[in-house]
Amino acid sequence: MFINSTVGRMVLMRSGGRFLHYPNYNTASVNAFPIPDISDPRILATLSDCWEETRDEIVPQFRDGYTGLRRLWDTAVCEAMGWGLEEITELGELLAREPRIRGVAYGQWKA
Repeated sequence: MFINSTVGRMVLMRSGGRFLHYPNYNTASVNAFPIPDISDPRILATLSDCWEETRDEIVPQFRDGYTGLRRLWDTAVCEAMGWGLEEITELGELLAREPRIRGVAYGQWKA
């Protein structure tokens, strides 16, 4: 769930591979991927509660927009980490409009 949150996806994007194919990630970067410390009971409870609530949901792609499911994940991550939800929400909306994610250029029509 954390890796599919806005923060997780942005960290993955910064860890690109050596090829132009998308998505392709550098294994060394992924192995060093920073994740929350789930030995902290508060962080574990917050993230696992959200996972339990959403584990049977069909996960839309980021190109499908900043959906309610992604908002729930971002809310849980922000609560667990003590981050401001407003900034992460803004980043999630921007990420959903990113041409590399959507598959179309800014201003190009897509149904």
